[in-house]
Amino acid sequence: MKLLLPELSRVISTPRRTTNVRNSNVNPSLRVVPRLPPGTWSRLRPWIAAWCLGGVLLGLCGCGVKGPRGLDSDAIRDAFRSFQRAVAVGDGAAARELLAAQTLQHYGRLRDAALTATHDELNRQPVAFRYEVLLLRDRLTADELRAHTAITLAECAIARGWINRELIARLRLGNIIHKGDAAEAVMADGDVVTRQRLVFFREGGEWKFDLSATRSIQQRMLERVMDERRLSAKQALQAALDGLITRPFESLWEPLSISAVRRGEPDASETTTPVPVAATVE
Repeated sequence: MKLLLPELSRVISTPRRTTNVRNSNVNPSLRVVPRLPPGTWSRLRPWIAAWCLGGVLLGLCGCGVKGPRGLDSDAIRDAFRSFQRAVAVGDGAAARELLAAQTLQHYGRLRDAALTATHDELNRQPVAFRYEVLLLRDRLTADELRAHTAITLAECAIARGWINRELIARLRLGNIIHKGDAAEAVMADGDVVTRQRLVFFREGGEWKFDLSATRSIQQRMLERVMDERRLSAKQALQAALDGLITRPFESLWEPLSISAVRRGEPDASETTTPVPVAATVE
């Protein structure tokens, strides 16, 4: 400060003098304030104005600075909006780039179950998983499904509109809770805030959406139908699939690989080594 304002530093360093109260009518509590040299204020005014303006600007800038979590939240919202745009136009490849590895692993498990899971094996899975497997068996033949990896199956599902585009378009992200390289966002359906959470993972420095985590929502919906209507799991699945499938409901409980043999198609499983789920995510 002394280097910038020598006049002001000289005044501040000057000892303050008191008046001679014996020979004066001035109140003894008053002290004489030294006068600044002529023209000092005119020279100081630009500096003072600059300091005030600088303080205001620094304050404004400081309020707008976001920490790491704030930046991560912005990145998550951007990624989800990009996913919504890709789903809206049926761009399976672009949407798949924004999906977390857990989602791709989920599609790998669906593929394997649709091909080989028996009735009893399928019944041991959650109701929502059974629902997806039965739909997949109705939509694709054994040969078509064998030709897919987890990645291409995810792209196919998005491109063909097998996920609810209207629902995805309505979803909004509320508060985001960070847990290291994972995050959960409160889900809002339009203007209605729900208790559901959407899950994201940071992979390779980018935030990806775990679409498979939304299956828990579907699971709860099916369980509620079962409770309210007092239906068994199989009855609830039949009611949910009514109007969505073209094949008889009971026939969908048979693995596609066996169904293909019954229809006279070659059993590719005898000549093809099953692909592990982990390998399909590469």
